[in-house]
Amino acid sequence: MPQEEASTRAIAELDQEIEGERPLNYMIPKIIEFFDSPHVKIRVYAVSCINQFILMRSNSLFIHIDAFVAALFKRAGDENPEVRKNVCQALVMLLEVRPDKLMPEINNVVEYMLYSTQDQDEQVALEACEFWLAFAEQEELREHLRPFLPRIVPVLLKGMVYSDMDILTLGGDEDDTDVPDSETDIKPPAALDVLATVFGNVLLEILLPFLREQLFHQEWKHRECGILALGAVSE
Repeated sequence: MPQEEASTRAIAELDQEIEGERPLNYMIPKIIEFFDSPHVKIRVYAVSCINQFILMRSNSLFIHIDAFVAALFKRAGDENPEVRKNVCQALVMLLEVRPDKLMPEINNVVEYMLYSTQDQDEQVALEACEFWLAFAEQEELREHLRPFLPRIVPVLLKGMVYSDMDILTLGGDEDDTDVPDSETDIKPPAALDVLATVFGNVLLEILLPFLREQLFHQEWKHRECGILALGAVSE
């Protein structure tokens, strides 16, 4: 049995009743307490550990879901990028599994994800970008997303502009045809693609002024961004 499968099964067993008790009912509150640990590694492990139970729809986690969400929000501004990455992962999964727990604070959640999509740490930005994909793909939530489109679009476009590290990878060359795309390159166009598919002309009307600016920009990396965006919405 693969190690990952064995681990998943072991976790699932903890969520089962044993002599009328679920071990996780006692473990989860204790793990949540470690979200406030002064030690970075413990905070990372604690948030990552609880995240494993979200997509499993753990009954024990759902009993403590309010405490979990409150503790998660407290860690949103953590100084450590690995913690913030796990916070973003948790918010994406909660949006899919328990959106009712995010909707009361959706304005603040969107603000946080807009900020995180522009995080200097690429892994944080990638996880935050997943939020827009998850949001747009859930039909019952789409109307909650619509008012934020004018702010989401320029942030995604900004993420498509080559960074200094990207340019170093290209050797300073505009021709990137032989360089494989990284996740950082792919995620923002993918999110824009989904938004264009879902919102159609509404999205295009918002995008066009920004697209024109990029396509006619003096710097080639911005023109490349415009081409990427055009390709994303035209597929």
